[in-house]
Amino acid sequence: MKRKYRLFAVLFLSLGMILSACTQNQANQGGGNQELPQNIVYQPENNQQATGRHIWRTYDEANPGGQAGEAPNEELQRGPVKLVERAAVEWTNRERQRNGLQPLRLNEKACDIARLKSQDMRDKQYFSYTSPTYGTPLEMMRNFHLQFRIAAGNHAAGPETAEEVVRQWMESPEHRSHIVNPEFTEIGVGYVDGGILGSYWTQLLIDPR
Repeated sequence: MKRKYRLFAVLFLSLGMILSACTQNQANQGGGNQELPQNIVYQPENNQQATGRHIWRTYDEANPGGQAGEAPNEELQRGPVKLVERAAVEWTNRERQRNGLQPLRLNEKACDIARLKSQDMRDKQYFSYTSPTYGTPLEMMRNFHLQFRIAAGNHAAGPETAEEVVRQWMESPEHRSHIVNPEFTEIGVGYVDGGILGSYWTQLLIDPR
């Protein structure tokens, strides 16, 4: 039996949030009355993928008062980048190079934030760009003081390998548009296993200030 995969990408422009969503096949969900977050939209092929899209453009526009914000009562846990996370970076850079783009540099702090987001989705049993603990990934990056000129995020749940998750992202136009965006120069990937969906992935692409 094929595993069911869920994917979403996130996009913010200036102060507004734009959701790019396709509602096809939602009527075929069946089974249960559980409501899905609005930014997760199922596509064809047995609804194995879910996508939406956001980009965060300019740290200052997203934070007009200039306030850094306060993270929850915890420090960002810094840790070594996992081999599987490095592999996801390598597969991402292969796709960029195939499209004539420069490879992305690994940003270890972005990896720490991405890993925390993936861990939060697993532990709190949700799949959404908005965390009940940390808010949006934009707020997470701001509150943990990762500054940027432009940033974007891709997420997934279910894929077992780095090659598989990058392939799934590249098959989705929304996710692919982030990976092959020439404005991005750095990347962080966070992976955790376990939970109700088996594995959780967060990819943050940024161009620092």
